Amino acid sequence: MENEPTVRAIEYSLLNIYGHARTVEAIVLLSILALLFIAGCVAYSKGKKMKGFLWGLGSMSVLLFLHGVWRFGNENFKFHEMFSDMSQQTYHIMQLEIYAPLMVSTSLSAIGVFFTMILGILDSKNERT
Repeated sequence: MENEPTVRAIEYSLLNIYGHARTVEAIVLLSILALLFIAGCVAYSKGKKMKGFLWGLGSMSVLLFLHGVWRFGNENFKFHEMFSDMSQQTYHIMQLEIYAPLMVSTSLSAIGVFFTMILGILDSKNERT
C-alpha cells in the first residue's frame, strides 16, 4: 500500500471541507433564529401583538426540523455511495457529520416550539388583561 498516505490526506481534506460547510450552515441557521428571537423580544417589550412573530418562530422551527430530516436523508444516501471504501475511523467521523445536522435541527426546533408556546401564553395573558 504505497499510496496509503495519499488516501489518508484526501480523506482528511474531504472531512475538513465538509466540516467548514457544516459550520457555515449552522452559523446561518443560528443567526436567523437569533434575529427572530430578538425581533420577538423587541415587539413584546413594545406591547405589539405577537401573532406574526409566533407564526414566524413556529414555522422556522418546523423548517429547521424538515431541513435536518432532508439533510440526513440526502447525505446518508450519498455517504454510502461515495465513501464506502474509507477507513473505519473516517467512516465513523463521516457518520457523525451526517447525524449531527438532524440532531441540531431537532434540538433547535424543540427550543423554538418551547419559546413559541411560552410567548403565546404570555401574549394571551396580556390580551385578557
